[in-house]
Amino acid sequence: MDAADNGGQQPAETANSTTSAPKPTGAAPARIELTRAVSLAQTGPRGTLMSFSVEYEFVSGDPSPAAQYVWAIKPAVGQTEKINVQLKPQGTLQTLVETMRPEHGPFDVWIEEIRADGAKHNLSDLTPVD
Repeated sequence: MDAADNGGQQPAETANSTTSAPKPTGAAPARIELTRAVSLAQTGPRGTLMSFSVEYEFVSGDPSPAAQYVWAIKPAVGQTEKINVQLKPQGTLQTLVETMRPEHGPFDVWIEEIRADGAKHNLSDLTPVD
């Protein structure tokens, strides 16, 4: 409720109230939005393989030069492929995965950050690939 809604009076909850939200203590955690995730079967020298592409954008935070980022591609059947990537504030990731085939789909992708202590943190939601 704003002051105009209650006859000009201030709301009961103020900055001095014990129920006020804590103030942030630093930068917002990084968050990435993935769009236009696409896979395409291709014929390579050793048979069929899968090409993957996804557009990304940091919607909060910024890429850190000290961070390790991983692009994960998870098939419905088989092992998740994890590819080390360097990220800018926005861009497109593309790769060929020789161990995946169209019948291994559908596929999902996401971006992880691997912290210095080895902990993994997902920076994006699980995104289905078309």
